[in-house]
Amino acid sequence: KVRERKKNKMKTDFKEDNKAKLLAHPVVKIFEETMDTIQAGNIDEVFDLNEEEKQSFEILEKPIKRIRYRIINVKEENGFSILSVSLIISNLSKAKKKLFEKVEKLRFKLNKKSEKEIEKTTLKWFKEIIDEEVDGEDAKRNIDTITIKYKKVGNEWVVEDDSELVKAFGFRIE
Repeated sequence: KVRERKKNKMKTDFKEDNKAKLLAHPVVKIFEETMDTIQAGNIDEVFDLNEEEKQSFEILEKPIKRIRYRIINVKEENGFSILSVSLIISNLSKAKKKLFEKVEKLRFKLNKKSEKEIEKTTLKWFKEIIDEEVDGEDAKRNIDTITIKYKKVGNEWVVEDDSELVKAFGFRIE
């Protein structure tokens, strides 16, 4: 039994050691800082967005703040690092359909409005629907495993490919 406990302790120590090394990797720190910035609402510090894209992220503020993640692994090879992350994100696949249903139901309210007012009203409704989808009793979440590729340039790691992360920020809205 003593030998078995020592073996288990060695396994635990090894896992904790690996986890500490993983979390200390520079690309993990870059990813975590990026997520903190995005979730704090400072999306334009991370991405170069036009006005329409900024408006979209304002609508998605609540689901963005609710993203949870777990670092799975970092692999380094040939000057690149591949970061694997498990994301828990809101599934908003029904939000657009709900918006269309609401617009159809309340279109008489929109008939007398200008194009700008219609856009403002529908965006407000869309944000309400999304917030309800995130907080509602039937809120659905997905677990997505993504990879982000970083390239070492000099002493710095820069993002080479974050397309899977960008896609995850779509929250399955179709």
